[in-house]
Amino acid sequence: MIPLNYIFDRPITLTNCDLEPIHIPNAIQPHGILLVFEPENWQILQVSDNTESLLGYSPDELLNKSLTDLFDAESQKAIARCLLGDFDAVNPLTLNLVNYHPAALIPTHCPLTNASPDLSFSVLRSVSPIHIEYLQNMKMGASLSILLLKDNQLWGLIACHHNTPKYLPYQTRTVCEIIGQIMSLELSNKEENENLDDKIRLKNLQSDFVESIYQAEDFVEAVGRDRERLLSLVNATGAAIISNDLVRLFGKTPSENEINQLIDWVVPLLQNNFYYTDCLPKVYPPAVEFKDLACGLIVLSIKTYGNICFNGYITHFISILV
Repeated sequence: MIPLNYIFDRPITLTNCDLEPIHIPNAIQPHGILLVFEPENWQILQVSDNTESLLGYSPDELLNKSLTDLFDAESQKAIARCLLGDFDAVNPLTLNLVNYHPAALIPTHCPLTNASPDLSFSVLRSVSPIHIEYLQNMKMGASLSILLLKDNQLWGLIACHHNTPKYLPYQTRTVCEIIGQIMSLELSNKEENENLDDKIRLKNLQSDFVESIYQAEDFVEAVGRDRERLLSLVNATGAAIISNDLVRLFGKTPSENEINQLIDWVVPLLQNNFYYTDCLPKVYPPAVEFKDLACGLIVLSIKTYGNICFNGYITHFISILV
């Protein structure tokens, strides 16, 4: 039996769990076994320490043996077919029984690489002790996670829980795998369609905005009249139009005095008549005073006219045109 901090060389807490190397736990869940073998001659290099209870062979009896000594010809063909598969697409879900003692790998490091084997795509990979603690705090007995992938990158999870220990048969896990694959495809399609809709909407807004300004005799007045379209283009909640000594504010903005001080600071930073930051208080400390109104900045110089747009949400750009 191995201790709960088997993945880390120090106690796992909420402050360091993000550094936990969960892909190399050197342990598996005990309802199965793990054999690590050399791909050329199938020599067994590592085994989980629970083989005797499930196979009738102790780890010492299996180490350095060949899989051909353990499996019949039909089983060997099945293993060979698996080795030819795309392992990145295998095992897209994990099943975790909460109250278990991990089965450690023997030896800890693979003799070929002198490193812990990467169990990222292993269904049996033992989970983080802090995850088990989390489930125990919820009074859950088992958990199931189905990966949702987009462009072969993790997009999200379907997390399922059961209030008692529960083992799912292979057929059920296969159905869950198919559900995950179908949802991954649908999510990708939906996201791409939404991105296309946004691009079309912004293109139409841009065309209408440019046309309204082009037809106006006074640029500042035209921008002021079309303020809602401007704010929609940059996803802002307020704006200031600056021309010479004139400052016109609309929506949620800092004060006129704060804006004038901001302009004095930002003008030397313009490159090709443009400046951008998504964390204004970090680069311009006085912005802390109005961070609820403006927490990011885009500056675009347009000859003698200017526009400053502010967004009160940290997840969005706060836009400025000067």
